[in-house]
Order: sequence, then C-alpha cells, then structure tokens
Amino acid sequence: EIPRVTGVQTCALPILAPELNDCLTNTPVEKTTAFFQNPTRSGSAYANWKVLTVREGGIAIKIKGAGTVLAESNGDPHLHRADGHKTDFRGEDGKIFNMLSARNFSLGVRTVDSHFMQKHGTQKVHGSHFTEAFFTIRTNMTGTILTARADALITPWLDPVTLVAIQGKEKYPIKLSSSTRPTFTIEDVNITAVSGSKLVVRAATWEVAIVRRPLYKPLPESKTKNYLDLTMRRITKDPRALASHGVVGQSFDPKHRIYKDGKTDDYSKDEVTTTAQAEGAIEGVYTDYMVGAPYQTTFKYSVFDAPPEMATAAQMAAAFTEASTETNEAAAP
Repeated sequence: EIPRVTGVQTCALPILAPELNDCLTNTPVEKTTAFFQNPTRSGSAYANWKVLTVREGGIAIKIKGAGTVLAESNGDPHLHRADGHKTDFRGEDGKIFNMLSARNFSLGVRTVDSHFMQKHGTQKVHGSHFTEAFFTIRTNMTGTILTARADALITPWLDPVTLVAIQGKEKYPIKLSSSTRPTFTIEDVNITAVSGSKLVVRAATWEVAIVRRPLYKPLPESKTKNYLDLTMRRITKDPRALASHGVVGQSFDPKHRIYKDGKTDDYSKDEVTTTAQAEGAIEGVYTDYMVGAPYQTTFKYSVFDAPPEMATAAQMAAAFTEASTETNEAAAP
C-alpha cells in the first residue's frame, strides 16, 4: 500500500509495492504514464496524481499530488510559473531580483552572465544564471527576523555551506551543511541542507527548494561554472496571507498573475544571446523587481510587510492552481 502523500514525489527501485512494476521496470514511458493516469484507480492513494517527468525506460518518474502548487526556474533562467505559463528571464550581471515576496517571506537571487555550450555541445549560449539566493524571513510567533544565504559553488572537496543569521546576531552566523549541522529550526521556520547540492527552506506557508548544479560545458569567459535551480510551492493555506508577488511569486496570486506566456528566447540558432526579461508575464518591467542589497525586502510590488488578509473562499481556491515543469540541457549530466 502506497502511503497517501501530496507534493512532488519520485518513485525508484525498489521501495514501492510490486503492483507498481510499471514504474519500476524497464517499460516504455507511455506505459509508466498510463499507469498513474489510469482513471480506474480513483480512490487509491495515488488517485489524481499527475506525471510531470519520466526517465527513459520508466525507471523513475516525478509526479504531483492533487492540490500542490509548483513553480520552477531551471538553468539559464527559464521560469515555469504556478499558473502553468512560461517565460525567460535574463536579469542583469551582478544584480539581485526578487523572485518571491509574500507576507513574512522574501527571496532574492543574483543573476550573473554565463557563457556555455548546450544541446550536447552543438549550441553556444551567452546568457545568465542564478548564482546566489538570499532569504529574509519573519517568524509568525515572535516576529523574529532571520536571513539565509546560499551560493551555487560546488567542489569535490568542500561541502557547501548555507549561512543563517538571526537579526542582531549577524556576526555569528549559523553554518548549515549536510555533513556537519544539516538543519536549523526556529518557531515556524525550518532550513535544511538535504545534501551537498540541495537546500530546502520552509516558512510562512512556503517551501523553496534550491539545487546547486554545475554547468554542462562552461566556456572560459563565463563568470560562473555553477548555478542554482529553484522550485517553490505554497505548502499550507493561510487565509491571512495569500498575497504573493515577485517575478515568479505573482503567478501564485490571482490578483496579480497574468494568464499568458511571457517573452522567451529563440534557441533555434547555433549561437544564442538571451534577451528576454519576462516581458508580458509580469506586472511592470523587470527593473521593478531589482533590489539594492542581498536581504532587501522592499521593491515596487513587495508584500513582505503586508497586513493580514481576510480571504474569501473563491480566493482560497484560486490561489492553488497546478503548474508543470521542464528540464534544461544546460546542466551537467
């Protein structure tokens, strides 16, 4: 019997029941997908799950439980929003942009110019990547402010460190890593270094997962050889705090989301220079989301300090639409 779960799950050998051989054995992708979308299984623990990605052969799949909200940034920033639409976002070299602003929760990322090969080394790209993530969080109980910083650096000899600081104690940051101190908790906030490459931050109804990745084939002139992928979702429903904004965060909020794809870059040529700045998919222009310091929460559309809301039932339902994900070839295998 598979336990009832929600969220993104991965099935892989050999932890699930024998009846799931369609998932666990070298069967065609279509067979794997069909198993989890079979309408006759309604009422089972995996009813209403949606297949997001399938590894060739069906050896492992990623599925999404009903009711989960998911948005992602993959590689040379391709944004997959919570409203199901897509756009690309270059940013500016060295600048920080707010990706998610919500009551008591803010996430900014630094964009850095990158030059790399993709499509198995046949296409040269002059683009950008996220290289640092800056969290500012206010706890719900006492209003304590804390910050967290993660960068994209991965080396064979060093376990990446995430720095967590409580306001007033910034001179003595807490160092999290999977090999020393993997987790930190205060009130409703939890920050965990799941592994050397993955960090998960949970607070104020949100969960953000950060994965450090090396570029597939960085060129010598690239300013970075590593980057961050982001996945964010709302994990609880709080009628006092449904508003969200930011480049990606606005796609969770029916009051701010724009129901269409934004500008994307053309990857049809052998050499590409990215220019898209999420035009058409965000309110205002991309510079409206730029912040002047790593943990700054204020920008044109900030809701970090928003007062508690009184949401209607319709607003509660509308804030939890589905989203899909994709994989970018910029990452190393």
